[in-house]
Amino acid sequence: IYDIVADRAIDAEERADRDAWAACLTGAISRSEYRRGLEDAGFWDVVLEESHTVAPGFSSAVVRAAKPGPAPLTERR
Repeated sequence: IYDIVADRAIDAEERADRDAWAACLTGAISRSEYRRGLEDAGFWDVVLEESHTVAPGFSSAVVRAAKPGPAPLTERR
């Protein structure tokens, strides 16, 4: 997926800025928060590849991760 990631954690006051929220900036989470959230959800091999800067302290990134699926039917028996 593509998403915006922040260089740092965003505080509550910044999140309350409606203009920054509308620009998809203060809804962003930091790279470490993104990685931790995906890993906590069971994803592995998480890669955040920045494509370009969208504003100071914010980048657009391609996010890739894998999650093991169910075992093939032949292995479930």
